[in-house]
Amino acid sequence: MPQGVRQRPDPDYADPTRRRSLMALLDDGFPGLSERIDVAGRDGFDWDLVTWPTIVWDGDEAVGHVGLIEHRVMLDGQDVLTGGIHAVVTRSDRRGRGIARDCLARALADADQRFAVTKLGTDLPAVYAPHGFVPITVHLFAVDHAGGEHRGRPLAEADRASFLDLCARRDPVSWRFASLDPGWLVGIDLALQRRTLADLVALDELGAVVDWEVRDGVLHLHDVFAEELPALRELLALAPPHTSVRLAMCPDRLAPDAVPFPQLDEGVLMARGAWPLPADVPLGLSRLAEH
Repeated sequence: MPQGVRQRPDPDYADPTRRRSLMALLDDGFPGLSERIDVAGRDGFDWDLVTWPTIVWDGDEAVGHVGLIEHRVMLDGQDVLTGGIHAVVTRSDRRGRGIARDCLARALADADQRFAVTKLGTDLPAVYAPHGFVPITVHLFAVDHAGGEHRGRPLAEADRASFLDLCARRDPVSWRFASLDPGWLVGIDLALQRRTLADLVALDELGAVVDWEVRDGVLHLHDVFAEELPALRELLALAPPHTSVRLAMCPDRLAPDAVPFPQLDEGVLMARGAWPLPADVPLGLSRLAEH
């Protein structure tokens, strides 16, 4: 099985009645989430097999949930298996009773047995600080470049198997911090963002797949998948026409001199445990590495 994928779902996911109640709970906290989970599943990326849930039940009704995933990353030059907290929710009619706090404590006890580092993304950092999570500012990195010949093509369904194989063998886009997920997190993130594999771009000349887009003339490069990471100039030559570039990943390999600027309105990344990077080392986070 790929890293981070269970052989079988948690019993609460395997039981149809309990799973329906759990999906209703997730929709209560994150409207439409169950639909996106189903879309990911139909695309071959099974949420049920990649999450270790901690759930509070009232009979057969789920009233609290904290999910935990295994996320393999490159972190400060080391191949590390980290924990990822996600989908933290209390049913709206049960909030204010400590359910989420107790549920999170149980999930973190599990995480601490398995991982040296656990991380999460949130808009409510004050909720997680008492549990030992420390905020980490996420940055974009500016590169002064204009050009682009638009020589990529949308990833096709026929490319699925080769792309997933590429995910498992990819050269990390950064030594500082980069996802090494073998493909299931990419697929689920795409579904949650209402995108598909066809939104990724194949650069056949380089043997690479990229996640990029141009907004107001600015090329936003979110991720690069390749067995051997191409040089940034090679990537940008094949990009859509643009007037400047923003990298949404740590630039130490692609553009060490890129200028960082914090993304203060994009939520907060938080980490608990043996996070090795100093606070003054700017971090980038691909949208295909979120959880």
